[in-house]
Amino acid sequence: MTVAKGFLPTAYLPRAHSALARAWRSNPGRKKYDAIFLASEQIPMAKAMGWEEFGSFQPIPGGWANENTLTGFREPCDVSVLLPGDPSLYANCLRAAQVKGTADWLTWQESGLSARPLKEGLLVAEIRPSGEPDYSTHLPFKDFWEEVDRDNRFTWILRLDAIGDVLLTLSYLYPFKRRYPRRRIGLVVRKEYVSWLRRLNWIDQICGVDITYWDSMMASMPQGDRDASAWMNLMPGMLRVAGNRILSQREGLAASAYPDDCTRCQFSPGRSVLEMRDLLSLVFDELKPEIPIPYPQPGTDNSIWFSPFPGADERLWPPDAWAKALSPLAGKRILLQPPSGLLYQRWHSEFLKYAAREGLRIEAAGRSESIFELIQMMASSKAWIGINSAPMHVAGLIGLPALAIGLPWEVNARWNHPSLRIVSAENTARQILIQHLQQGWESYCRVYSALTNGLTGCTCVLRSLRLHC
Repeated sequence: MTVAKGFLPTAYLPRAHSALARAWRSNPGRKKYDAIFLASEQIPMAKAMGWEEFGSFQPIPGGWANENTLTGFREPCDVSVLLPGDPSLYANCLRAAQVKGTADWLTWQESGLSARPLKEGLLVAEIRPSGEPDYSTHLPFKDFWEEVDRDNRFTWILRLDAIGDVLLTLSYLYPFKRRYPRRRIGLVVRKEYVSWLRRLNWIDQICGVDITYWDSMMASMPQGDRDASAWMNLMPGMLRVAGNRILSQREGLAASAYPDDCTRCQFSPGRSVLEMRDLLSLVFDELKPEIPIPYPQPGTDNSIWFSPFPGADERLWPPDAWAKALSPLAGKRILLQPPSGLLYQRWHSEFLKYAAREGLRIEAAGRSESIFELIQMMASSKAWIGINSAPMHVAGLIGLPALAIGLPWEVNARWNHPSLRIVSAENTARQILIQHLQQGWESYCRVYSALTNGLTGCTCVLRSLRLHC
């Protein structure tokens, strides 16, 4: 192992800041990283946060990391990357790091975990999108279902996103299946969701896959048949590319919400960019969403459900910033599920200390084994606050007054829940940092204060929530 080290942030930079700062300060020698690998457009913000104190910037190609990301860097170097969230994205970063030397995970709390070597094979995240298709040849989703009915086809719906997006899809599929009980529909999801989805007896089949490696994912996919099956890709964002490639390698009818010119696709919504709820309504016969299981009517205990824990570290806001942001709710019952995992347990312990200083009344909620138990538990609350997550979708579907602190691209929410507002604290942080740059101030800037300002900018919304409780 070489002594030289590099750092490859795999998240929006304010999320990676505390990991870098804490790891560097934990080193008594204060040795700079030999390289901090950043896309060129990220370097101005990194300078505003004072990253020059930690090491020298090394420009890399933008987009998702792959095995060629670090090839232009000629010095021997080991690379630290963040703890994995989305498996395929972080696997790419690990692959790039292993090309240079020994790779280590790094969390926002600076604790390190050994990274396992990746096996050979194409990663899902390495698949690249292509240009737009010729939409003039596409038919609408209504015609898709008419052809499914005419030939009595089995329809596989691809939904490899996180659990919140799966839940949102279920909320439309549930009334759709009641209206059209003879339509046979299966879901292709991440394998970790299979056990609890099988509890829904109105879904005909469930197929679970691993989204890290392309070959293993395709091997576990249903085969389909040209005359007896149909496929629909509803995934937005980066996973849409993998979904479109699946369509192109399976027999039968093919529909995609976000096709490209490599997609074998006869049905799509056309060129319109749709909000997710609008898209799902279009796909599932203009039906309104419903919680896909029986659940109690909203209760009257006046509690506020708080959901700060994400599926990936990059959305874990600092505990002091959350406590300050929640200060308008001092005295109200705030329910928080105790987390599992050492990282979130440490966060929880720190948060409770800051919350006590702000006069917040934090009560422990029981654990839930699946999203279904969570629905039952949240139904008794009067409001919800947290991050973009599965509980956010639950709150929106139940109809709780809800506020989510989101990433910049989540503010124009494709979910558009009538009772949900998404505020971008990171967008506020970005504006503060850019303002410093315009004023010529490029010395160290603690991003915690920027994030706190972003969160406390939501106090008027929180006061509104207080009135509901």
